[in-house]
Amino acid sequence: MSEREDEFGRCQLRKDTRIQDTVAQFGEYLSLTPGHTSLVLWVVEGEGFADSLDFWNTRALGPVDTIDMPMLLLPGADAVELWLGFPEQVARLLGSRPGRFAPDVALVSRSASLG
Repeated sequence: MSEREDEFGRCQLRKDTRIQDTVAQFGEYLSLTPGHTSLVLWVVEGEGFADSLDFWNTRALGPVDTIDMPMLLLPGADAVELWLGFPEQVARLLGSRPGRFAPDVALVSRSASLG
């Protein structure tokens, strides 16, 4: 159990999650020239089982060393707005990435409303 609600999001930014620790077990060959893509923010409202399943499947099946595609799984806007300094941490992550992307961030969700 996390001590803070926002700890899960911050661990994702630092690539310090349990799934990240197991990447080496997949045995993927390292790429000499990785590509880069937009940051994907996967927003989950309510139970969001389908969103969570899609996020983890996409993450598990995505190339680890050939494409740099950061992905973050986030609860709805009401919860994230209480995470102190989190927007600034995301901005630093975006600012530290090489190149420019169009769009910089892609929002994905089955359960979140547009309003």
